Amino acid sequence: MKIEVKGLTVIINERPILDNITVSFNEGIHVVLGPNGAGKSTLLKSIACLLRPSKGEILLDGVNLCELPRVEISKRVGYCWQNPLYGFFESTVEREIYFIIKNLRVPPRADILKILDVEKFMKRSPFELSGGEAKRVSLASILIANQPIILLDEPFEELDWSGYKALQDLLRTFRDEGKIVVIATNNPLEVEPFKPDTFVLISSGKIKSKGPWSELNDNILIESGVIPRGYICRFC
Repeated sequence: MKIEVKGLTVIINERPILDNITVSFNEGIHVVLGPNGAGKSTLLKSIACLLRPSKGEILLDGVNLCELPRVEISKRVGYCWQNPLYGFFESTVEREIYFIIKNLRVPPRADILKILDVEKFMKRSPFELSGGEAKRVSLASILIANQPIILLDEPFEELDWSGYKALQDLLRTFRDEGKIVVIATNNPLEVEPFKPDTFVLISSGKIKSKGPWSELNDNILIESGVIPRGYICRFC
């Protein structure tokens, strides 16, 4: 499997959000870094075809992904919102989680519910959960469909230690299963423990640097407005 983003430009309300982005993702874990407003979320939404490119294209194994029917895109790509409430619309957590299964007509990946520990919330309204609980439910409501491509927008926000560990274990499992996982974050230390395969650093809608995770250094982060790992580790 391979995702290719070719010459992607996204203009919203006459304002360029992404400018001629070209990058590819193979099987493994990839991190999109950048300061607030850099265009990280826009890139993930574009790959999920939730935003249509002003220019450029998104290819999955050579096929223009956004030309497929919406249901076929959703079977291939799972996108998890940074703010869980943007994705909620059902009256209970149970209905929210199984909505995607019902509509895509795919078998549920039941281990997701246990790993993310959301079974105890099933009868509650998703709009009455705490931030961390809502994040777990949001993740479960997408990952239960077991798509081969997973896009996670700031997935660690609001999670407590047990939630972080659960998601970390899932990401390692996804890598072993050959999925493509793309994570957007402005904190490189959140993803450091599971050693991502590659990074893409975006600033002001443009790629400033990309390459193997092992080549990411603090000077690149500082120049692009991202908190460097060394600064955070001074307080560890």
